[in-house]
Amino acid sequence: MALCDRRFDGSSTEREARAILLRERPPFDRLVALIKEINPTGRVRDRADAEARYALKSKLQSALIRHYDADLTVEADAVSPGVVLLRHALLALDACHATLASLDEDARTLAEQRLAATPDPPRTAPARARHEPTPTPRAAASAVRTHLGEAAAALDDYDYERAKELLTLAFQQSGGALAPAVALLSLLVDLLAADDEALGLASRLGHDAERSPEVMALLALAAARGGDEERARRLARAGSARRGRAGGALARRRPPRRPRGRPA
Repeated sequence: MALCDRRFDGSSTEREARAILLRERPPFDRLVALIKEINPTGRVRDRADAEARYALKSKLQSALIRHYDADLTVEADAVSPGVVLLRHALLALDACHATLASLDEDARTLAEQRLAATPDPPRTAPARARHEPTPTPRAAASAVRTHLGEAAAALDDYDYERAKELLTLAFQQSGGALAPAVALLSLLVDLLAADDEALGLASRLGHDAERSPEVMALLALAAARGGDEERARRLARAGSARRGRAGGALARRRPPRRPRGRPA
């Protein structure tokens, strides 16, 4: 049975992961492989199972940083504060994203030191970039469609971190348009259970997205799971009201039904 289909209840992967943490110096490549095998992002829907995997993943990443700090680069995630990407400085290997707050204290300190030592990107754009024209609305729309298409491919590959990055770009570049909003909220709420992040998008929704029953339903679910019952009810009512108005408008546009047996 595939790893993503199993409950995390003592599988051989879990046993190996816990055993390797006891070794004096675990092999770099095996640590990275286990981190990726344990990583529940996009693979596990049961929340308790996912939390157990994330906790073990953080332990493995802490061991990786502790033993191989000099071989790693630590890059801040462009989308999520407090999240970093661990990479080998020379090899084409990454050890997934890590949440700094979830790392062991000594590993977190090392990661933060390495992150602080990473040069900031230049504040001024290169000369050629300063003279590039502002993208036209058509070019921006094309970029959004490209991001949405690439995100769909990433979802097919269960690469939810990449999908989140692409959908966030699409959402930002479109000004919170309906299609990117639905796609990003569906990922955050339905697949990642990242309810706080989802609710944080509410103030940045575009006009059509604000009026979408599907968007309201996703936000209502996120609010309900977060314990904000009043906000959940308000969002649910808004979604229901808009769905009802849409149904009424469709009914008014529908031609009257003719009695049975009467020719048209």
